Amino acid sequence: MKKHIFVSLIVLLALLMASCAPAAAPTEEAPAEEAPAEEAPAEEEAAVEEDPCAADRCGCAVIPQGQTIKIGLAAPLTGGDSSFGIDAKNAALLAVADAGTFEGFQFELVAEDDQGLPEGGAAVANKLVADPTVVAIAGHLFSGATAAAMPIYEEACIPMMS
Repeated sequence: MKKHIFVSLIVLLALLMASCAPAAAPTEEAPAEEAPAEEAPAEEEAAVEEDPCAADRCGCAVIPQGQTIKIGLAAPLTGGDSSFGIDAKNAALLAVADAGTFEGFQFELVAEDDQGLPEGGAAVANKLVADPTVVAIAGHLFSGATAAAMPIYEEACIPMMS
């Protein structure tokens, strides 16, 4: 126990010292000769400013006013590890209730049972991406289910926080 406390104190001291270190001084470099920049046509600049999501492969989520925003939760809700999933589900339900209405949008939690297994993770991920109103995922709680689900969410451009 003493060894654990000692190591913890050393790590804490190292973090404290690193955060108090002075910032590195900027180095002065000889200014490089600047080549004359070509001016982009005003139409291209206007197009980029009008649609900032166009450059991203996934684009942006567009949710019509008044539609309920669904947030998926993937966790083991049954089986030996269900206590973890049930706690996560209850916390998410509290967060959704606490959020209330935001700029006219309501939130809804869509909780699915992945049983903490890779097979369950992939099945839940496929089910959640099939619903176009699910815009983000909270979970999966275990690494096997997470690893199986990540490629599915990535392909569907749905953000996931595990």
